[in-house]
Amino acid sequence: MGAVKNLVKLLILVEVAVALAGPGVAALSMNYYGVYFKELQQRRGLLSSDQTLYESPETQRLVNMFAMNQGYFFYAFTQGMGKMGQIDLKEGDRGEVRKSCRVVNKPSW
Repeated sequence: MGAVKNLVKLLILVEVAVALAGPGVAALSMNYYGVYFKELQQRRGLLSSDQTLYESPETQRLVNMFAMNQGYFFYAFTQGMGKMGQIDLKEGDRGEVRKSCRVVNKPSW
């Protein structure tokens, strides 16, 4: 099950990168995932870590399902985002609101 969690984390990071890149890239990303998973099935993953998703028995079934049904990918992604929203929010001294998501705030002391 750890590999499934890693897959969800990877996909969330991809979506964050797409969102930061701008609206043109975001529109392209809707078609990207179907191609992405089909490329993994053909052993043409861009990165070795991507290809591991298909080579791992834990996640190969998911790659196959997502390649066959892009709608299922978006459903699973939505479910994963919902779970991410349930993560304990750090408040007060335990966390910070970043001025820029890409950079940790400078100490205020």
